[in-house]
Amino acid sequence: MAKLKQTGGLTMPAKIILGLIIIAGLFFGVRYAKSSGLLGKAQEKANTISNKMKGPEIDVINVLLCPFGGYAGGPYFNNGFEASEDSRYFTEYGFKVQFHVADNEAQSLEEWKSGKYDVHWQTAGALSTKFDLLAPGYPKLAFAVDRSDGADALIGVRGIKKVSHLKGKKIAVAFDKANKNGNPSFTGLLCILKANGMTIKDVKLVFKPTPIEAAQAYIKGEVHAAMVWAPDDKMCVGKVPGTNILITSKLFPNAIFDGMVINENSYNEKPLIYQGLAAGWLKGNGEINNASSAKSKAADILSKGFNDGQSAGDYLGAINGVRLLSYADNYNLYGLNAGYRGITLSKVFNNSQSMYNKNGIQTSGTWDDYTLPACLKSLNADNYTSPGDKAERKKTFTKMAADEISKDDEFAAQSARIRFPSGKASLTETTKDKLDAKFSATLEEFETMRVLIVGHTDNVGDPGLNRKLSKKRASSVKKFFVNEYGFDANRFNVKGAGEDKPIASNSTGGGRAKNRRVEIILLQN
Repeated sequence: MAKLKQTGGLTMPAKIILGLIIIAGLFFGVRYAKSSGLLGKAQEKANTISNKMKGPEIDVINVLLCPFGGYAGGPYFNNGFEASEDSRYFTEYGFKVQFHVADNEAQSLEEWKSGKYDVHWQTAGALSTKFDLLAPGYPKLAFAVDRSDGADALIGVRGIKKVSHLKGKKIAVAFDKANKNGNPSFTGLLCILKANGMTIKDVKLVFKPTPIEAAQAYIKGEVHAAMVWAPDDKMCVGKVPGTNILITSKLFPNAIFDGMVINENSYNEKPLIYQGLAAGWLKGNGEINNASSAKSKAADILSKGFNDGQSAGDYLGAINGVRLLSYADNYNLYGLNAGYRGITLSKVFNNSQSMYNKNGIQTSGTWDDYTLPACLKSLNADNYTSPGDKAERKKTFTKMAADEISKDDEFAAQSARIRFPSGKASLTETTKDKLDAKFSATLEEFETMRVLIVGHTDNVGDPGLNRKLSKKRASSVKKFFVNEYGFDANRFNVKGAGEDKPIASNSTGGGRAKNRRVEIILLQN
């Protein structure tokens, strides 16, 4: 039998037969994949937010903002306010974003519910006051975009140098009186009053529709003080001689957090698009945090987009008055990092809800009713690796001696009657609960302020021993807050006043009980 010639390759007829086999295999394989659903599942798996989602009709997401520097990340990533193919949302994720601007929140929320807008700005602390305005929109705060870090300020006329001076005075503040709808300014004002042991009953509020109108009322001399946004605080200082900036959110940085609300049903219909919106926005925040050139570009975009007469320089100052929240910040704030011990949006919501309730403003729901952690969980941490994407560090303090503190350093002081076992400095569980309820929220909200803890006793016993005991009790309170909340120990100073500063007569049992107390003093310098 003759041997076949080995040529090192296939003959032409063999190549043709092999090609027909491959084509037939592909044809029947695709038919099987379609009929079995495997092709659809593979496509679904591949269609992540890192892929473009282009189709015959490009989705346009409509986002409603109000003029504020904290919203810089989204418009920056979009390369402007207009829906455009030049947008990175289009080139990286395959959809377009159109940003809109409105000051009347009650009206814009109605328009959001009607479907005119897909996404609406919102502040986490005031969500519980807006159930009637938001329902039945199935509102969910999908991701947080900024933390006020100086952008909100309480200003007062000449002669008003402390918050306590505002008792009985007129304060202009943005507030939807008809709907009793909270907002960042009102949340901030309640926080400031609470730290000073005050409520809205102690002052005369003059409600205005927007923060800029509150600033205008101050400039016109209609009020003694106003809660305003940056850069309006500088405008007020420039136009009203003698204006004092009583406090900015630089000193209460854990009270005001803004984010983006979406309709939960809309999210479930198009999850990849809303995940892409969050992914791009947080990328933008990281880039602005990371480079001054990106921050300048963002300020220019906001000035042109908001078109409210504020320059790019004004908005650069406004951006500097916030912390643009990164992906890692969001991961911490939404409680997704088990090792994180700082402030969370759940705490912000609960603290603010308590403040609103104590001031007679009705609230509804819990944090879980308004949050959508699935959006953040879907994002890939590997896409956020620049320095600007890292989580913000908790503030640390250098050690300070108690005798370095002067009366002028005091911003606010509150005291609580604390029961200690006779002659001892240990805290009971009941005492810990009282410290939690009375002071913990304020200490978290005013996290950048130093704290002086002063222990007091009645006049029973030796004065020298009472002074030592009162200092030990103050130290026990410090230890509780450091261990329970992870605060920097150097933030706290302790002092024992003994029986030297009574607030009631020591001649009665009731008076002596009032004098046995612990005082918490926030220090502004």
